Amino acid sequence: MEKFELLFLAAGKGTRMKSDLPKVWRLSEASILIRHLLESVDQSGIDDKPIIVVGYEKELVIKELGQNMNM
Repeated sequence: MEKFELLFLAAGKGTRMKSDLPKVWRLSEASILIRHLLESVDQSGIDDKPIIVVGYEKELVIKELGQNMNM
């Protein structure tokens, strides 16, 4: 199987969502959107360590995902 490398652009503020939280922090059912996405990628086996580009409130995202992520 061909190996893929994933890159997630997770740097948005979410202005149009009228939120002070980063766009990737929006809740999807009972999970933070970026966490849900990364769990799906992990289960698929597509990429074991995708790259995540963070910006707005990056400390919040890094704290949630852990220091071992490629950010």
